[in-house]
Amino acid sequence: MAEPYLNSRHNCFGEVVEGRDVVDRICQVPTNNRGAPLEPVVIRHIAIVKSGDPPPLADPVHYDPPEPVLGLRPDAKP
Repeated sequence: MAEPYLNSRHNCFGEVVEGRDVVDRICQVPTNNRGAPLEPVVIRHIAIVKSGDPPPLADPVHYDPPEPVLGLRPDAKP
């Protein structure tokens, strides 16, 4: 399914080239039943490096989300 609102705004791919041990330690942090860490995990420094010569980005796709439908369903009981 296409997600046009993500165009040119989010990283989709990446690779850890240094510090894999840190990633592994983060994966071992105890979490609650919703998957959230019991204690905050803080990343103090990160470097995002563009490598290679990727092709230019395509023109963004215009996206108009549908208007929200408000109100009760006809079969809902008040």
